[in-house]
Amino acid sequence: SAPSALRLYSGSSSNSYVVLPELNASLDTLQLTFKARAMYQGSTSMNNYATSTYAHSIKVGTMTNPDSISTFRLLETYVLDEVSSPTTSGDYWENVTIYLQGAKGKYIALVSEFDKANYVWIDNLEVSKAPDCIAPSGISVVAKTDGADVKWNSTAHRFEVALGQPGFTLPGGADTIFTVENAKALHISDLTSDTGYELYVRAECAEDAFSDWSRAVSFTTAVGVPFFDNFEDSNHW
Repeated sequence: SAPSALRLYSGSSSNSYVVLPELNASLDTLQLTFKARAMYQGSTSMNNYATSTYAHSIKVGTMTNPDSISTFRLLETYVLDEVSSPTTSGDYWENVTIYLQGAKGKYIALVSEFDKANYVWIDNLEVSKAPDCIAPSGISVVAKTDGADVKWNSTAHRFEVALGQPGFTLPGGADTIFTVENAKALHISDLTSDTGYELYVRAECAEDAFSDWSRAVSFTTAVGVPFFDNFEDSNHW
């Protein structure tokens, strides 16, 4: 915790990685949690954030040889959220949870990857036993003018999808909660064009036995026709 944290560098020609000690446990039964945030080149402050220019991703995987990055096998890539309207007092740490299902190898590793010189902070890293019911991952959204197609990955067969306005709180703040059975996809209709939404997905592994909600996924529906702009509060130009 502050004032100390792990700082990883990445650049156009080199990336850095950190390897955890060998653990006396089967890696595919575990989960990795940590806090993360981006940092600009040349800054020593942890009060930075990811933007469209300074985007940042953290690759989590396993290695059989901690001295050879060639043995790295990717499990998941976590992309830090972009901050479009930062404040000087903003808390831009993100809580990251990576489930190590299917992990092979002896060591857990984190790789900082970015195509510009940049850094990422890692703090409060913990490895623990994964829950029996794991939240869906790999959530993708294809937004349309009046709807969206959502897909995700999971071993469960029943899910809930919570949809609402950006920044809503779970579960009461959701506009709608959809139930999905025997599928890992959902088509959402009757949305408003040119509007921001946010959604979460969770699995139901047994009756009333739910996973945690997934990370929030934001999307904006496409601009429809007719189109009008009075330039009073415009974000189209």
